[in-house]
Amino acid sequence: MKLSASNWKASSRRDWKETGSIKESAMNRWPVVRMGVLLALVAALLLPSVIHAADVQPNPQELAAKAGDSLEKLKKKYGDSMSHYEVDNDLKMVFATALDDRSHREVKEFVAAHAKAMQRDLFVHPLERYLTVVIPKKWANPKVTGHFCPPAYVDAATIGSNLRHEFTHALHFADQQGRGQEHPVWIMEGLAVLYQDSRIVDGFAIPQVTYRVMELQQEVTNKKIYAFPVMMKLKHRAFTSHHYAQAGSMLMYLYQKGLLKKFYTTFTDGYKDDPTGIAACEKVCEKKIEDVQKEWVDWLLKLPPPLPVPGANRPALGLGFKQQADGLLIDRIEPGGPADSAQLKTGDVLVRLGGERIVDDEDLIRVVFSRKIGDTLPLQYRRGDQYVDAKITVAGGQETPPPAK
Repeated sequence: MKLSASNWKASSRRDWKETGSIKESAMNRWPVVRMGVLLALVAALLLPSVIHAADVQPNPQELAAKAGDSLEKLKKKYGDSMSHYEVDNDLKMVFATALDDRSHREVKEFVAAHAKAMQRDLFVHPLERYLTVVIPKKWANPKVTGHFCPPAYVDAATIGSNLRHEFTHALHFADQQGRGQEHPVWIMEGLAVLYQDSRIVDGFAIPQVTYRVMELQQEVTNKKIYAFPVMMKLKHRAFTSHHYAQAGSMLMYLYQKGLLKKFYTTFTDGYKDDPTGIAACEKVCEKKIEDVQKEWVDWLLKLPPPLPVPGANRPALGLGFKQQADGLLIDRIEPGGPADSAQLKTGDVLVRLGGERIVDDEDLIRVVFSRKIGDTLPLQYRRGDQYVDAKITVAGGQETPPPAK
């Protein structure tokens, strides 16, 4: 039964501002929903017929010819707004991106590494059709930051978590096609959420716990979660933004217990008998699903917060930014702050910090809050067409506690 209705809003807008302190508490940020309601409904209607058409596959020559046709259609649609149009026969992908040469190469390197890691970790069946990957110059809908349209189309607002989310959908879909299965939405979205913030380490995709865990901890404390048996049986139409976070967290729980691969294998092997995943979860956890949920709640509430608590003297860089496809566009510099001292300017695009690639606000949050005030970090930014290396010293910022309710 449903424990409590959730009114979590779906939002994919990146509006976190780093201003010498974190002005928005992570508690007030909503989980990201990557697919619009309309597209989710269309996918729900098309998915069964597309998946079960797996036995009818064009030959390689036909696939390559269709990839060429797809590229021409993209050129006609986007014209000069894209800087790269490419068919990569080795990756079996068609690219249309509005990125510079360096970021375009990064996209290709990412999809190759992520596909290899996911096929080693979870998925048996690789992409058979050419996948179209589109990263436009301007993103039309700020509330939806990416789409996966079966059987073989992905677009994303950024080359970070947005692209990882949708590309994971594409890889999972290919595995479903190869198996002739249609997995429940909680597994589809749960895997995409789990791996949207992953990092490739030694060839493995390693999921990361992000600040969103604080939101889910609050929801659990307030008993605004769904019972696992209910969530695991939901259809696309009923799957809300709240379920994204819960499904992703449940799979993170299995991952940290070393059971994710065993669960997925058990689920796919026993799919005909139980297409919900409940029986597989009970089998690998060796307990009833209600007890699995109790253990998940205990695990979740014991996770340390990835952000400093409100009111703390937090590490800060003294800048504000807007999201771009391949980095963070600096739109404000605090006079006399760390960014000002590092000679950053508005209009620069932050792309690396502390030796790590920075695309999304999650990347910046993770790097900054893992350092101490006074630490000096290498950074890299793009000014015009040039990449510039510099150093920046982390300062402290006082967070104003939220008003008492």
